[in-house]
Amino acid sequence: MGPISLLEDHREPLERLCRQYAVRRLRLFGSALTDRWDPLRSDIDFLAEFGPPEGMDAFERYMGFVLALRELLGHEVEVVDWHAAKNPFFRRSAERLTVELYAA
Repeated sequence: MGPISLLEDHREPLERLCRQYAVRRLRLFGSALTDRWDPLRSDIDFLAEFGPPEGMDAFERYMGFVLALRELLGHEVEVVDWHAAKNPFFRRSAERLTVELYAA
């Protein structure tokens, strides 16, 4: 099963996690959107735009979200906090190919 199918199968719990961890926007990017993605070796890359942490500090919010995604999907994930990504080359590259999964 590819990452898009996996995420579609988990859409409702994924949206709940986004609300729980104050994620305003979640996008999929990277090899998960290409034929280079290998289910045995590749992780699933996400761009997350967080709102203000509600009832938790920023570290708890970020790590809680990462760990919850791993548990939900049963797969390694990488989450890039979009607001912390300052490198303009990375930002342009990442934005070229994304799939929006959630927007509040």
